[in-house]
Amino acid sequence: MQTRVTHRSPASARAYERALARALLLGLLAALVPGCSRLVTTPAPSDLRTVVVLPVDNRTGSPLDAEGPLLLSILGREPSRRPVTAPDLLTDALRSALERRGVEASIAVPSVGAPAVSEVGEMARLLASSTDAPDPLALRTTLRVWESTSRSHLLYVAVALDAALVDREGRTVWSAHLPATPIDGGGASSVALGYPEVARRVAELVTADLGAAPR
Repeated sequence: MQTRVTHRSPASARAYERALARALLLGLLAALVPGCSRLVTTPAPSDLRTVVVLPVDNRTGSPLDAEGPLLLSILGREPSRRPVTAPDLLTDALRSALERRGVEASIAVPSVGAPAVSEVGEMARLLASSTDAPDPLALRTTLRVWESTSRSHLLYVAVALDAALVDREGRTVWSAHLPATPIDGGGASSVALGYPEVARRVAELVTADLGAAPR
């Protein structure tokens, strides 16, 4: 019995390898998603009342543009020269998640040319200019990984980040670490539809232990 050997062109071979790698990745993600979250946090503060959410710091090396006509209509934004990005969506989702937990939350944007927010004096100034609350905390989030399995058919996004609640003196009172974890895009078929859902799910996961102090 003779064995037939199929010879593929270089372009066809590369396409086959990409399809195989994607199939293996999807299988791995499908196996991981049903498991519990790998989020690691320190104990949540018991007197949480007011949080100023800083814009998510994108350290992925990619702009992570998520803009599209449908997304712009959902957000109520007009097209601009700066597109909506995944960090933009995550920043807003974190604020919304905190508000749903009874925390007074707002988004603060450091002024252009201002010192780094990591500096104690700038953190105090930013908190003072963002809220009149007596003891606000700042939520600082660093996005390290945001990788979708497909740009055209979004199924999962692998997300890794670090988050911390910081007081006006620059002291960390709570922190969270999320290693690269697959987040379900809710069956969305595009980045414009899937990124907002992924941002919402990540925000709910990160803020799960945070809530307003009893009055």
